[in-house]
Amino acid sequence: MRAREVLAKLEELEREHYVSPIRFAAVHSGSGNADEATTFLETAYERHEDDLLEQNTNAVWDPIRHDSRFQNLVRRLGLHRALRTSIERSLTVLHNDRLNSTATSRVSDRLAI
Repeated sequence: MRAREVLAKLEELEREHYVSPIRFAAVHSGSGNADEATTFLETAYERHEDDLLEQNTNAVWDPIRHDSRFQNLVRRLGLHRALRTSIERSLTVLHNDRLNSTATSRVSDRLAI
């Protein structure tokens, strides 16, 4: 299905049900239309859409990820900090697991003597 057809279906669905602007933005992003995509993402931001929290990691945004408006939105959402914090926590856990594994190994080696 082409982007125009998908947008037409979303508009039709929107007449009877709520459709998040993020859905429209995703279609525009997929077709490389950064102007429309970021406009709909801004609307979603103004409406405090919950799905915006996924924007930094969702591959659907790859075509517009380089756009300064998208990057600005990500900064305003604080996602870059949240992602960095998540990565730092994961690295800390991995580091601690490695230290615990090494310490356990040393104790086991000593007990085997």
